[in-house]
Amino acid sequence: MLSSGVVEIRVGTFSDNPTILATVKVGDVFGELSLFEGCPYGAEAVATEPTEVLEIPRQEFINRLNASRPVMKTMVNHLVRRLQEMTDELQERGHAL
Repeated sequence: MLSSGVVEIRVGTFSDNPTILATVKVGDVFGELSLFEGCPYGAEAVATEPTEVLEIPRQEFINRLNASRPVMKTMVNHLVRRLQEMTDELQERGHAL
């Protein structure tokens, strides 16, 4: 969760024409796919000003999720899959621009 500052989520940061997928502002959450999937995210998070971030260790998050109600866990997993599919598509489009 972003405590202060602004972060841009980008693909192609090191190319001549990076694509900004999202702008993260105070109170927003980012990096959630890595938290769920346990693998690196396909985009870069770039602070555009001095920034503070609240980090939740992956294992602590997974433990709390596993302790939650099964229906909630199923819904969250479904949403993560959908978000990953949309993110993959946006990244492909971003690289095609």
